[in-house]
Amino acid sequence: MIGGNLFALGQRSLKRMLAYSSVAHAGYLLVAVTAGGAAGTSAFLVYVIAYTLMSLGAFAVLTAKGRAGESEVMIDDLAGLASQRPWLAFALAVCMLSLLGFPGTAGFIGKWYILIAATSAGKNTLAAILVITSVVSAGYYLPVIMAMYMKPQPVEHAHVDATLDRWGRAAVAVVVVGLLLFGVWPNRLFDLARSAGNSVQPAATTAANPP
Repeated sequence: MIGGNLFALGQRSLKRMLAYSSVAHAGYLLVAVTAGGAAGTSAFLVYVIAYTLMSLGAFAVLTAKGRAGESEVMIDDLAGLASQRPWLAFALAVCMLSLLGFPGTAGFIGKWYILIAATSAGKNTLAAILVITSVVSAGYYLPVIMAMYMKPQPVEHAHVDATLDRWGRAAVAVVVVGLLLFGVWPNRLFDLARSAGNSVQPAATTAANPP
């Protein structure tokens, strides 16, 4: 959690930033693993689903922007994206906020569920590190949103080539809806994860204590 966030802070390339931040998110998942039990297993599954959606959405938008020929999409390359491609900017903003763990997104729900599992298992130090490092991650997620919405585009029609085909737009739409829906109505996701967690626990107990 600490290493991934610190390395991500120094990145201006979006792909590298997301790569280093994935180390931090792997750390969040390991907190759920360390918590153990049905709650830890359920929290792990919830966050895996949320992180999969967040990553798919973010990389889909980067793919659209990268079609203009950039080998590396830098944060400054997204300046003014909201003025020409508001839908792409909104989708990437939702993914960034969810990766940050902003309330109202699936990322927040996933981290909250991990925190509950960790504190219930007495892993308060890990829970505290998770909270602190999530705050630190604002230092590299929020500049992406600021560039898209608060900075002018470097040249006219800078983002004219940033497009997705029909299937790409449909996939990104599903991701955005999923992140927002699970952020405000996570009951269904919780129920699925809890059922999976409860089904794993008896199997693990049986394996540890064979008849």
